[in-house]
Amino acid sequence: MTVHTLHTPEEVSKILSVSVGTLANWRSNKTGPNYINLNGGSGAVRYPDDALAKWQQAEFDRSMR
Repeated sequence: MTVHTLHTPEEVSKILSVSVGTLANWRSNKTGPNYINLNGGSGAVRYPDDALAKWQQAEFDRSMR
């Protein structure tokens, strides 16, 4: 079993240099990094470190085209 670090929206906003509101918009629009909702969807939003890394790499690759 692989254990991943789960980042809060506040942590991810600092990592990506975007606002927490932008992250919320991305979730609403189904864009941005993949995330999970704890407690079956009614809990806190968290971003697994592997999903964040994959999204960052995909964005980098897309920007290099």
